[in-house]
Amino acid sequence: MAACELLERILGAICHPMPRVIFDIRVGEQSGGPIAKTPNFKGPTPKKGYLVMLQTITDSQWVAAKPRFIDKKKNPAPVQNPVWSTDNTEVVALEVGTVNDDGTFTPDESGPHCKISAVGPLGTANITLKGDADPGDGEVDLFGTATVQVTAGQATSIELELTEPKEQDEPVPPPVI
Repeated sequence: MAACELLERILGAICHPMPRVIFDIRVGEQSGGPIAKTPNFKGPTPKKGYLVMLQTITDSQWVAAKPRFIDKKKNPAPVQNPVWSTDNTEVVALEVGTVNDDGTFTPDESGPHCKISAVGPLGTANITLKGDADPGDGEVDLFGTATVQVTAGQATSIELELTEPKEQDEPVPPPVI
């Protein structure tokens, strides 16, 4: 990159600050069968210092991320080519679509929202949304990040494990009548 282009980019960032991404996250219960992993959404681990929020869900829940792109005066700002990713596809699966008014989710590749579903294992995953904040032909990358922690749900059954039978050390006294 030429020195002039670099200077223009720096001054442009100072004079025209980038918009921010704010997530509106809602938790819902999963229905249907097991959630399939989504390695196609595998992305890099975000750098520390860029983590915006933490949302905890159980291993049977999902949460939707609804981004709002805003400028420094909190006005809506255009962002092109949004791309969702996670650094841990073993813990969460991502699905792009739309959160409906009734709280349900409709899958749609061009949808503005992302459904984040627990896959099964417990752990933490960083969810990243990358978009182009330059409405023209240029490209100004903008990132929004949230962390989802998957915890165990409420117990639904008890499994008992019995050991191998052993002989008693002392004889059992007869019952007293």
